[in-house]
Amino acid sequence: MNIRNTIIAALAAPLLASTLAAQELKPSPGDIWWSEYLAQDPTATSNFYASVIGWQVKTMALEDLERAAKPGEKPYVMMMSGPDERAGLMQLMDADYPGARQGWFNYFYVDNLEQAMARAVQQGGKVIREPSEVTPDTEIAIIQDPEGILIGLASAL
Repeated sequence: MNIRNTIIAALAAPLLASTLAAQELKPSPGDIWWSEYLAQDPTATSNFYASVIGWQVKTMALEDLERAAKPGEKPYVMMMSGPDERAGLMQLMDADYPGARQGWFNYFYVDNLEQAMARAVQQGGKVIREPSEVTPDTEIAIIQDPEGILIGLASAL
């Protein structure tokens, strides 16, 4: 590589890094925004996935995901890959919507939550849980497809 190309590469690297970081922060419609496992036995299930996949387990308070769970509090398990949160895991009975089933549950990203929910109803689905803010810049809702399967929808505020 000649000196000119080296300089161009050095100057372009920060721009490329910031562009890639911005792309990672903004999901595209249809991307899986979050996956969580609804488990009968969260401890055994989280230990299974940690062992098989190599995730680390971090137990947070279900009511406040910014801190560790205290004794007696409902837990929410973050499945971690180093410092990165990869999936969540919680006890099935702690799911706050009707029709929750044991197993993996996905939230899909949509550009406009209200429009996606309206389209779901037009296509024979149902809104199970109205939108709620989960972070200062994201809201989620839960819908049911015409065959009765629940999925989550997530969108930027």
